Amino acid sequence: MMARYLLKRIWGLASQAEMLENSLRSKRTRNHSFPDITWDHSHVVADDDDRVISYCIYVAPSVERVLEHASATGGHFVDHVLPLTDDVERAGAQPRAAGDSSPRYWDALHPFSAGGAYVNFLGEGEGADRVRTTYGDNYDRLARVKATYDPTNLFRVNQNIPPAAV
Repeated sequence: MMARYLLKRIWGLASQAEMLENSLRSKRTRNHSFPDITWDHSHVVADDDDRVISYCIYVAPSVERVLEHASATGGHFVDHVLPLTDDVERAGAQPRAAGDSSPRYWDALHPFSAGGAYVNFLGEGEGADRVRTTYGDNYDRLARVKATYDPTNLFRVNQNIPPAAV
């Protein structure tokens, strides 16, 4: 079994668009050159000076392999990398699958949401309404494009837009 690693990165004053590009570049690099590395999930915070800091969990054969991926991705420096030894849940908590969001977190933050999200940051099972809201005015056009180029919905593993009925 491969080990899990916690990576801490201090990005500085990075915009949401820059963070999205960083995550997409990392994913492309992993898919193309590092099939033995799996990204599990990340937590992103801003410190008191508004610097963006990410804490990312990866499954990989070694620390060296994780650092090779960061170097190959470009712009993905690593401030700290530590092997994870265990997960701790609060007493009485039900075990949850990796990547599940805390319902209390969602309930607390949802009233302050502008309604949108980055599609790659949506959790599995958030539902078609959440995907539609995220794409906003582009959703119907994208559904028509999907109907033209993927009418059987072969590419549906992501936060999916089903093909429009024609």
